[in-house]
Formats: sequence, structure tokens, C-alpha cells
Amino acid sequence: MLAWVRSKAATVVPIPGARTPEHAIDSAGSVELELTPDEIEKIDRSEFSRV
Repeated sequence: MLAWVRSKAATVVPIPGARTPEHAIDSAGSVELELTPDEIEKIDRSEFSRV
């Protein structure tokens, strides 16, 4: 999801939370992930719990 948030605008900066070092490493890896326009559209259309 961090890559999707980053795709929304250059001025949007996600602030991830991490309970473990592994979560922090995983979140940092999202910087290297570039979503295609098709992937962004699919995520935008998807329904998921925001809980």
C-alpha cells in the first residue's frame, strides 16, 4: 500500500508504522516498487477493509 500512496502525488509522503524491525525493512522496500498505471487503477477500484 505504501507504493500506492506514493503514486498519488509527488507531495504525498506515507508515514509507515512498524512494530518490528522486519516490518520496517518491508516498508522501506516499497521505495523500490513502482506500480504501473494498470496496477494503480486496479487498487483504486478494489474494495478492502480500512480497519
